[in-house]
Amino acid sequence: MASLRLESDREQSVVGHLEEFSARVSVVLLVLAALTVLFSRRTDDVLIEWLHALAPCDDCMVVFEPGAWIGLRWTAAIVFAGLLTLPLVVQQAVAFASPGLLPGERRRLALGLTFASTVGVAVGVASGGFAAPYVYTNAMRTVDSTGLVLALDAVTLVELTLALMWIIALLGAATGAALGAGLLGRLDRERVVT
Repeated sequence: MASLRLESDREQSVVGHLEEFSARVSVVLLVLAALTVLFSRRTDDVLIEWLHALAPCDDCMVVFEPGAWIGLRWTAAIVFAGLLTLPLVVQQAVAFASPGLLPGERRRLALGLTFASTVGVAVGVASGGFAAPYVYTNAMRTVDSTGLVLALDAVTLVELTLALMWIIALLGAATGAALGAGLLGRLDRERVVT
């Protein structure tokens, strides 16, 4: 089987690839851990502000399990750190794949990963910042019309919103990737064009 080899290509064993991959993942995880620790100190303030925006009522928010609040704080810190680490992940992915790509492919990979991650984050933040409060407020109106007294668990409300944001962000990123591939002419009706 013939292979395409460029002047700049060099032989690298599978073990060499794995070592490079593990070194790049280690850098990302180290930055993620450091940012998580930094954000863990300020997470309460951010969560309380977000709860004020999410809560459909002022006096119905309750924390039923204080231990769950601690877990939520760490989850939020990891999510915030992950968002800030995303550009590094894109850079490391492009740097890892670059030796095996042509210049045009390298550029498309960088643009595609940047576009997909940007769309995913934007859609996720929009759903958590605007869509979720709208849905919760409408749900509160429905509960009020029935005459029931509402008591919402603050931790569950934020966890539900984070889960919905994650799902919508992944769908947004996948849609962004597909849209970008379509705009670049990499998709047609029968096959994916490489």
